Amino acid sequence: MIDSRKLSRPVLVGHSLGGTLAIALAEDMGARIGGVVSIDGLPVMPRSEDTPPEQRAAMAENMRQRMAATPPPAFAAQQRQYMRSIGAVDMGKADDLAQLTARSDPAAVASWVGAVLARDLRPGLPRITAPVLVLAPGTAPTPPRRAACLLPTSWPTIGS
Repeated sequence: MIDSRKLSRPVLVGHSLGGTLAIALAEDMGARIGGVVSIDGLPVMPRSEDTPPEQRAAMAENMRQRMAATPPPAFAAQQRQYMRSIGAVDMGKADDLAQLTARSDPAAVASWVGAVLARDLRPGLPRITAPVLVLAPGTAPTPPRRAACLLPTSWPTIGS
C-alpha cells in the first residue's frame, strides 16, 4: 500500500499484531517509514524472550495447531486464563474481556499467536530510523524481564 499509493514516510499505527507488524515494517523499510505507534504490540511475544531462535518456529507451529483444534468451551477457558494472567491489567475486567475474546475464531487466533510467537524482532531494532512509540501495559504480578526503549533521532514539529 505504501508503494501503490506513493505514501511518503507514513506513520504506522497498529494494535497488538498490527503494532508488531508496524515494528517489522519499520525494520524492513528503513527511512521510508516516518514513525511507528505500537499499542500493545511488542518486538517479541511476552514470556518467550528466552526462547532460542532455532526453537521458535517449531514452538509457534505446535501452539498454532493446538489452539486451532481447541473446542469452543476449552477455547473460552484458555481466553479466561490468558486474560487473568497477562491479557488484562484490570483483573476486575478480565472475565468480561475473556467472554468477548472467546467469541473469536479459534483458528484465526491460533494463526495470530503462531505468527507473533515465531518472530523475534529484537535483533533488527537497531535498523529502525523512525521514531517509535510503544504503549504496553504492565502488571505488578508480571514485572518486565527486559525492557527496550527506542528513542527517536528527532521528533517532527507541528507544521513540518
